Amino acid sequence: NYHTLLTELHEVAGNRISEDGIIVSFDRIFKYTDVNYIKDEITEYDFQNKVLKSEKNSYNYDYLVLAMGSKPNYYGIEGLDDHAFTLWSYNDAIKIRDHIIDCFDNARQETNPDERRKLLTFVVAGAGFTGVEMIGELGIWVKKLCKEYGFQRDDVRLMVVDLLPRVLNVLSEKNSKKTHDYLEKKLKVEVLLNSNISDVDENGFMASTGYIPCKTLIWACGVCAVDDVSKLGVETIQGRRIAVDEYCRTAHEGVYAVGDISGFKGDQEIPYPAMVENAIQTAHGVGLNIACIEYVRPEHTVKTNNPSNDEISDLIESCFNRGAIGIKLLGGHYPLTSDATKRAIKIANDKHSYVAFHAGTMSYGSNIQGALEAIELADGNSIHLAHINSYCRGNIKDYMVETEEIIEA
Repeated sequence: NYHTLLTELHEVAGNRISEDGIIVSFDRIFKYTDVNYIKDEITEYDFQNKVLKSEKNSYNYDYLVLAMGSKPNYYGIEGLDDHAFTLWSYNDAIKIRDHIIDCFDNARQETNPDERRKLLTFVVAGAGFTGVEMIGELGIWVKKLCKEYGFQRDDVRLMVVDLLPRVLNVLSEKNSKKTHDYLEKKLKVEVLLNSNISDVDENGFMASTGYIPCKTLIWACGVCAVDDVSKLGVETIQGRRIAVDEYCRTAHEGVYAVGDISGFKGDQEIPYPAMVENAIQTAHGVGLNIACIEYVRPEHTVKTNNPSNDEISDLIESCFNRGAIGIKLLGGHYPLTSDATKRAIKIANDKHSYVAFHAGTMSYGSNIQGALEAIELADGNSIHLAHINSYCRGNIKDYMVETEEIIEA
């Protein structure tokens, strides 16, 4: 029941920090929220009726955010799944770290030079951010391991391999070259570019330069959406990612997709890369779109302080189209007439729109009178009249009297 800081996995795999440093319990994350964390496996998605089902339970929803994430993409390369390590989970990082220690320990006892060389050859496939971070951690750690197990640094071979023409290909050529030089000159890492990988077995793999014997191949060459996406029955695009619009909405009402499974394109022709920055931004954007409410402000979102019914209705529809859930009447700051306020509440309720109300109209201010008027104007319709204590500060009557009046109302 924990969240893994995936961007820090290399620090555990490279023995820089303890594994406890990359996990945060859900209890801690949600401690000061109203989030109800449930551990369950969804087996059926009924988008039409807005119901999720597991083996034993059903969950109704108004809004659903699909954020199941991704998994390593092996691109159909033979032997990868069986013989390569991945850096994609808490357990992956621990497994790599312990394996590297075992390699040095076994190499110390190995009498066959070729076998010892394989044990001390560590290859990272992928020169993107994950791959460079991983090989960088190894470059630092092996110095200590060599001293601890009695090896010279030249006894250890470190490699990073990529099909692209330069490391960190998404960065500028200047920064890419700087990284390349640091890996080769400072950390003694062999950088092999423009090379594919194939025919992976327990003793090595084929590269453009020939067969590379090794006991450690760490795969960091990209991801694809998790297998669950194929169960959803939704339109998918590149890498099984879910097709979404500019608000990360899918074709199903109230259903959004964020992170690595989202095919969010923005203004591009192809989806943005599956990177942590894009995962954060799509999640943040969807959170705002779902939880957002559009304020009603004269001369901004409506023309005057007495907007027509059509103007109010159009504003609410526009609000829905952008993924928000309702409106907020800013009576305490930008009041409407009492009549317009009452009409706005009624129209919003008829459209099943959320209505937040900072009490106040052209007739009454943001005080006990405005709060009591708000209840009267609601006329049985739903409103969210938040922080009512702010209307009971004794501006009109004694604050205890005002408090009793608002409670009774």
